[in-house]
Amino acid sequence: MSITRKFVKSALWATFVCVFAVYPLGLVAQDHDHDHDHSHSEEDTHADSYKEEKTEHDHSDDDHHGHAHEESEEHGDHEGHDSHDDHGHDHSEGGHDDHSGHGHGHGESSPVEWTDELIRESGISIKRASSGEISVGLDLPGKIVSYEPNVAHIIPRFPGIIREARKHLGEKVKKGDVLAVIESNQSLNPYEVRSPISGVIVKRHSTVGEYASESTDIFVVADLSTVWGEFYVFSDDFAKIRDGLPVLVDVKPLSSPIRSNISFVSRVVDEHTQSKFIRAVLPNEQELLYPGAFANALAVLETAKAKVAVDSDALQRLEGSEVVFVWEGNSFEARPVITGKRDKHRVEILRGLKSGEKYASGNTFLIKAEFGKSEAEHAH
Repeated sequence: MSITRKFVKSALWATFVCVFAVYPLGLVAQDHDHDHDHSHSEEDTHADSYKEEKTEHDHSDDDHHGHAHEESEEHGDHEGHDSHDDHGHDHSEGGHDDHSGHGHGHGESSPVEWTDELIRESGISIKRASSGEISVGLDLPGKIVSYEPNVAHIIPRFPGIIREARKHLGEKVKKGDVLAVIESNQSLNPYEVRSPISGVIVKRHSTVGEYASESTDIFVVADLSTVWGEFYVFSDDFAKIRDGLPVLVDVKPLSSPIRSNISFVSRVVDEHTQSKFIRAVLPNEQELLYPGAFANALAVLETAKAKVAVDSDALQRLEGSEVVFVWEGNSFEARPVITGKRDKHRVEILRGLKSGEKYASGNTFLIKAEFGKSEAEHAH
């Protein structure tokens, strides 16, 4: 019994020891399993979180992609709209270029309505293009002088004292008019001095109380219905000038030249200027040519026929081209032209203008100014 008890006791003890030896291992294993489960749970949770984040990220990407797509579409629409606007803008600018292409120098009409009154006040004339002659030659400076055959130098018959001087310088007189009254030194009787011709007093050397000599003229009367144009030729051109050569004389206030011919060529050369003078007889029925006034002459050496010609002052330069302002209804059109030969008064038109068309002559720079003003306002 004692042996049996000891065996049982030993077995129980051994069992107890084994139990207590194994129990920690179970706890460790359980902890390990728990840790493994916990780790697995955390991994699952992390995976689930990753999935959720990925889902959200994907959803965000989808939203972003959708938003980008929408922005792209909107941007595309906006760009399309801009492109359309730009196209419209380009089209508009293209229209402007086309318009300017037909602008100054290309047939654009004047922005101003030119009434008859405005044209008249501006000193502009409306003329018709026509055939004509273009004269080429020498430009000669000069002046207007009295026509000597029509000049009277009035000298007293008897010396004496001037008691009356009835006429003044520049005054018109008729043949037989009393110019002065002189008291003769011989008889002490007064006598009248009369004009032998009709004309204008161009010189006066008489004052009341002054002594008048029988050798000095007291008046000079000139008939100015005819005058001379006196012009100067220099040595290089002597051989080109001859009697009878045609001349075109320009003098103010005449708007067009006077046609004449050389009637006299001096045979004497001025020692100071090395020039000699020529003369041309000029009609002056309206007495607009005054002795002493400056004048210019063109000695015509060559004449060319032009099918279409305009006045030289009709031409203006606009946008680098020569233009003529053609009259169209109530406005002017800037018409580009190609010119040929020209002289001081006329210009040959080779292209751009037909014979018979109306154009502006005179102060055409005023019309040009209106075109320039319109261009500046348009650019602004």
